[in-house]
Amino acid sequence: PAPDRPGLARLRAAARALLAAVATATAVAHATAAAVLALALAVGGTTSARGAASATQAQLDPAPTPASVPLRVAEGRLVFADGRSAAIGLNYFDGFRRLLDAGTPADRRFDYREGFRVLARHEIPFVRFAACGFYPDEMHLYRDDPAAHFALMDGFVREAEKRGVGLVPCLFWAFNAVPDLVGEPIQAWGDPASRTRDTMRRYTRDVVTRYRASPAIWAWEFGNEYLLEADLPNLNSADHWVRVHGMPDKRTDADRLRAADAISAYREFAELVRS
Repeated sequence: PAPDRPGLARLRAAARALLAAVATATAVAHATAAAVLALALAVGGTTSARGAASATQAQLDPAPTPASVPLRVAEGRLVFADGRSAAIGLNYFDGFRRLLDAGTPADRRFDYREGFRVLARHEIPFVRFAACGFYPDEMHLYRDDPAAHFALMDGFVREAEKRGVGLVPCLFWAFNAVPDLVGEPIQAWGDPASRTRDTMRRYTRDVVTRYRASPAIWAWEFGNEYLLEADLPNLNSADHWVRVHGMPDKRTDADRLRAADAISAYREFAELVRS
């Protein structure tokens, strides 16, 4: 249910106070973001991915001008057209992903349209979402029929444009999904010659070249909380990710996520989206 108006006013007041506090700590925020996120801005159309677009790629119609992209980088800071350097949005994790989940009821597959309507009504400026499947089997559509995969994503992006809601697509949300999809251990993230990294390159280029001109795109994110599960001394965090949704029957030490592997992939991802 929608919040009552006084409650919404209090929420907005709290958000403004938080933004003011954030603005006083930009140096810390920037250092933290650089250390934790592999986030590359889509600024002025300069973030084209290297290489020609595949046959399934197409510019959104009509293609917006570079001036319509809301964010730019100025002296190491993220700056909006109106001079602001901070905004508060929401996680909309499965807004797109539910389209890839075979278990999603038919009457819920496209309810992101109502979701964007509610977000716009409450003036939420942007959302972060999984621009991929969560489980390996939810990436089968991209692998087997990229045109069908991107037809679904086109609708999601266009709805965000229609409602004026910004997007931060997270391209590889779960750390095990791509390695499991291509039959490699999770540490393949650190191997530039692996099928995992090749899939990363291909999907990154396909997504970025297709949507880089959309005014809805605020930034590109690599993955979700990879380093939280990296280098744990007494735990292989992938051990419980087995036997379902296209995952392997068992894990080995090569499935123990390492920070060095993730950071290696982060660096190449950042180069791809900025090239």
